[in-house]
Amino acid sequence: MSNRTITEQDKKNAARLKALWEGKKGSLGLTQVTAAKALGYKTQSMVSQLLNAQAALNTDAILQWAQLLQVSPTDIDPSLTWRLQRKWLDKCTA
Repeated sequence: MSNRTITEQDKKNAARLKALWEGKKGSLGLTQVTAAKALGYKTQSMVSQLLNAQAALNTDAILQWAQLLQVSPTDIDPSLTWRLQRKWLDKCTA
């Protein structure tokens, strides 16, 4: 994660992530500690920071969280489809 300024979109993504987390953690047997390990974070505090919009989610993190919670990445960030298409087009035309 970067140290960039948290935008309103970041806050909305974090709120969607937190709602998904709250709805799924029990059935998936997850805690912030187990999530941190599964996501490759050194400590649980990064999980907390992401859930509470204290750190911004990047595309890779959104994809990892989606896999962990067994949801679509667009459930966390609805603009992700557009951004991935744009990255692909940029890559193809480079």
